[in-house]
Amino acid sequence: MSIAISPSSIATAERIPYTIADEAHNLLQTAFERFMRLIESLDPQDWSKPTTCTEWDVRAMVAHQAGGYASGSSYKEMIRQYSTIPKAGQLPEDAINILQLSERADKTPAELIAELRLVGAKTIHNWAYGFRAIKWLAIPHPVGGFISLGYLMWITHSRDTWMHRLDICRATGRAFEQTCEHDGRINQLVVLDVAKKISKKLVHFGLND
Repeated sequence: MSIAISPSSIATAERIPYTIADEAHNLLQTAFERFMRLIESLDPQDWSKPTTCTEWDVRAMVAHQAGGYASGSSYKEMIRQYSTIPKAGQLPEDAINILQLSERADKTPAELIAELRLVGAKTIHNWAYGFRAIKWLAIPHPVGGFISLGYLMWITHSRDTWMHRLDICRATGRAFEQTCEHDGRINQLVVLDVAKKISKKLVHFGLND
């Protein structure tokens, strides 16, 4: 099935406003607190349930989030994780994810929750307002092209937490808490990204008139 997307609808989507530091902080904070409420409510048997990320069960997914939030706790930890060298044919984030999970392989659910609570607030503040010296840096990605660290901090991290909260809700049969202000805005920013990518392709093929 094909879906026709008009240039005018793409132009409308491209007018979706980008986020700023204060909003990024709010999105991160809400995503984090909803994620924490969910995992703190899980039953012991929920942690071993498989997720749609087929190599991860719920515990592994939470370990990934713990590692991700730990990465924003300081320059030193961020550089340490981001310096992980991918194997041949491996995406950079896959190498980082493997590192995060391997370092937390022996942690209990309670320990993972405690780690998230320990670093969460500091990391959210750092991602929204800190790391100013490097936010402008763009890193190469074999699929996404060049991605700025500012984009990762303001957009990707809240989206990642939102996405994995949905994964865990589906795995455990829990209700997915949603509001227009938070979940709607997360999705708006996805639409903005998609519109920008489609627009570039239309320009490339001369189809944007």
